[in-house]
Amino acid sequence: MPNHRNINAVKMPEKQDANELLASFIAAGDLSAVDDYSWLSAVRQIADTVVVGWAGSSEDGAYQAADLALLEETASVSRLWGRAESVSVSQAVFVNAVSAAALDYDSVHQESLLHPAAVTAPVALAMGADVKASGEQIVAAHIIGAEVMCRISLATPRQSNWFPASIYGVFGATATAAVLLNLNVEQTLNALGLALAQTSGTKQAIIERALAKRYQTAFAARAGVLSAVLAKRGVTAAHQFLDGTAGLFSLYETGTPEKVVAGLANVFCFQNITIKRYPTCLCTHVLIEAMCLLMARYGFNKDDVATVKIRITPYMNRIIGGDYEPKSNPQVAAQFSAKYATARALFSGGVTLSDIGPEQALDPEIISFAQAIELTLYDNIDGHVAPCDISVELKNGQAFSEHVSEVPNAAVGSDALSALGAKANDCLTRGVLPMSSHVAQRVFERLMNMRQAHSLDDLFDES
Repeated sequence: MPNHRNINAVKMPEKQDANELLASFIAAGDLSAVDDYSWLSAVRQIADTVVVGWAGSSEDGAYQAADLALLEETASVSRLWGRAESVSVSQAVFVNAVSAAALDYDSVHQESLLHPAAVTAPVALAMGADVKASGEQIVAAHIIGAEVMCRISLATPRQSNWFPASIYGVFGATATAAVLLNLNVEQTLNALGLALAQTSGTKQAIIERALAKRYQTAFAARAGVLSAVLAKRGVTAAHQFLDGTAGLFSLYETGTPEKVVAGLANVFCFQNITIKRYPTCLCTHVLIEAMCLLMARYGFNKDDVATVKIRITPYMNRIIGGDYEPKSNPQVAAQFSAKYATARALFSGGVTLSDIGPEQALDPEIISFAQAIELTLYDNIDGHVAPCDISVELKNGQAFSEHVSEVPNAAVGSDALSALGAKANDCLTRGVLPMSSHVAQRVFERLMNMRQAHSLDDLFDES
């Protein structure tokens, strides 16, 4: 745990109030129960978020946010990912969080269906630069913020049409900033109350495939910084932010405060993060994986195929089902389409950043093929991002099928380091300011060793 914080000086409240317990956990910053693997998982989450954000810097939504930040900017504290400029903490957090979400390539906590790192990593790195934190302090702040975010979400039943990464993300961002600002318990309670006052975000942008989807986690991240900074300056706020009459669990989603704090500081769930292999909605990944497995096993290609049938869960259908109609936002349509993901995997042998651009998404051949795919639903499986079944019939009459029950994770397996490195290279060599491959390799190595770094000021140096 970072040495700037005196754990023993922070006393847990005698009254077992969930709000106070959570604030005390944040203020204490006790990560003694976090094992080495979990620290490594946290480092990988931050590294993955940075490289994805670097690639996302040139995407719609990200560059508009950056242009606005640069127009308004007077301070130069924190680096914009994918760019040469540095801006204020608040602006860097906002722009980098937009970039991290822009390509839908950021990591996912499957159980809570959250994207914690896209919220907490921009806060940890931007504020960490401002307060001159060490690499370990920055990673620790991310851990605590991500843990808070996941726990609050897991304490609720399946969410409705609120956007969970936003309404829970603001608390994760606040916790991350609170750690780096060294807030005490009272200040942390106030910060979390201020977070409640800024809680927002719905799924309507996802439903309409609008660019605003890329902004919602950024709104939460920036609001979290503001909450912590105001609390540091003495602004008071509601303390019953979880379970008050007008608290989070009363107004947004019904939740159980006791679940939020059960096993706190002893059991950590943040490390159960899936780092994406493909730059698409996580719901599509089992489909891509299934098609790639079939092609590798039986050696066919798109010209050999007569028909493709896919089966997915009702939840997956709500997110990625329906006909593939790219219309005015082809990239987003491609990223959130079961049929496009399946067709693209067949056409390209997988899905990379090069496969989701507007030109690829609007290819008449793949549109025609994707629209011909038959999609059905399981009637007895209530999974979220898995499983799926794919059936392929070839023009010669041969038929093959594949069932995939688990989402592939780039951070798991014997090839994890090479998979993460390949993803980093693909991302860092893109963006507004693309790196050369050899510079990208050095930056990736620095990211993976960030916990041991005295400072991350030279993270993006080309030397």
